[in-house]
Amino acid sequence: MVEYAAARAGLGMSMLPCFLGDAAPELVRLADSTQASGELWVLTHPDLRYSVRIKLFMEHITQAVKKHANRLAGVIE
Repeated sequence: MVEYAAARAGLGMSMLPCFLGDAAPELVRLADSTQASGELWVLTHPDLRYSVRIKLFMEHITQAVKKHANRLAGVIE
Protein backbone atom coordinates (compact mmCIF):
# COMPACT_ATOMS: atom_id res chain seq x y z
CA MET A 1 0.00 0.00 0.00
CA VAL A 2 1.67 3.17 -1.23
CA GLU A 3 -0.03 5.52 1.27
CA TYR A 4 1.03 3.34 4.20
CA ALA A 5 4.64 3.23 3.01
CA ALA A 6 4.70 6.98 2.36
CA ALA A 7 3.32 7.79 5.81
CA ARG A 8 5.83 5.46 7.47
CA ALA A 9 8.62 7.16 5.49
CA GLY A 10 7.53 10.53 6.88
CA LEU A 11 6.24 11.90 3.57
CA GLY A 12 2.95 13.21 4.96
CA MET A 13 -0.40 12.23 6.41
CA SER A 14 -2.66 9.45 5.26
CA MET A 15 -6.03 8.04 6.22
CA LEU A 16 -5.29 4.40 7.07
CA PRO A 17 -7.25 1.60 8.65
CA CYS A 18 -6.59 1.71 12.40
CA PHE A 19 -5.21 -1.82 12.48
CA LEU A 20 -2.44 -0.73 10.10
CA GLY A 21 -1.62 2.64 11.58
CA ASP A 22 -1.77 1.52 15.21
CA ALA A 23 0.66 -1.33 14.47
CA ALA A 24 3.33 1.07 13.19
CA PRO A 25 5.06 2.76 16.15
CA GLU A 26 6.46 5.54 13.95
CA LEU A 27 2.93 6.72 13.04
CA VAL A 28 0.83 8.98 15.25
CA ARG A 29 -2.94 8.94 15.21
CA LEU A 30 -4.44 12.41 14.71
CA ALA A 31 -7.84 13.67 15.88
CA ASP A 32 -10.79 11.47 14.96
CA SER A 33 -12.55 14.31 13.10
CA THR A 34 -12.05 12.53 9.77
CA GLN A 35 -13.08 9.13 11.06
CA ALA A 36 -14.75 7.06 8.38
CA SER A 37 -17.66 4.80 9.14
CA GLY A 38 -20.01 2.64 7.21
CA GLU A 39 -21.00 -0.87 6.41
CA LEU A 40 -18.89 -3.71 5.15
CA TRP A 41 -20.27 -5.41 2.07
CA VAL A 42 -19.16 -8.71 0.62
CA LEU A 43 -20.40 -9.14 -2.91
CA THR A 44 -20.81 -12.41 -4.74
CA HIS A 45 -21.90 -13.42 -8.18
CA PRO A 46 -25.66 -14.18 -8.12
CA ASP A 47 -25.05 -17.74 -9.30
CA LEU A 48 -22.76 -18.42 -6.31
CA ARG A 49 -24.78 -16.66 -3.64
CA TYR A 50 -26.30 -19.83 -2.20
CA SER A 51 -23.35 -22.18 -2.61
CA VAL A 52 -22.18 -23.90 0.56
CA ARG A 53 -18.64 -22.58 0.17
CA ILE A 54 -19.81 -18.98 -0.12
CA LYS A 55 -22.21 -19.35 2.82
CA LEU A 56 -19.40 -20.76 4.97
CA PHE A 57 -17.11 -17.93 3.96
CA MET A 58 -19.79 -15.33 4.79
CA GLU A 59 -20.28 -16.90 8.23
CA HIS A 60 -16.53 -17.00 8.81
CA ILE A 61 -15.92 -13.38 7.80
CA THR A 62 -18.91 -12.20 9.87
CA GLN A 63 -17.51 -13.88 12.98
CA ALA A 64 -13.98 -12.56 12.30
CA VAL A 65 -15.25 -8.98 11.93
CA LYS A 66 -17.30 -9.27 15.12
CA LYS A 67 -14.32 -10.73 17.00
CA HIS A 68 -12.06 -7.85 15.92
CA ALA A 69 -14.70 -5.08 15.87
CA ASN A 70 -12.89 -2.86 18.38
CA ARG A 71 -9.59 -3.15 16.56
CA LEU A 72 -11.22 -2.41 13.22
CA ALA A 73 -13.02 0.59 14.75
CA GLY A 74 -9.76 1.94 16.15
CA VAL A 75 -10.57 1.46 19.82
CA ILE A 76 -7.29 1.53 21.71
CA GLU A 77 -7.28 -1.08 24.45
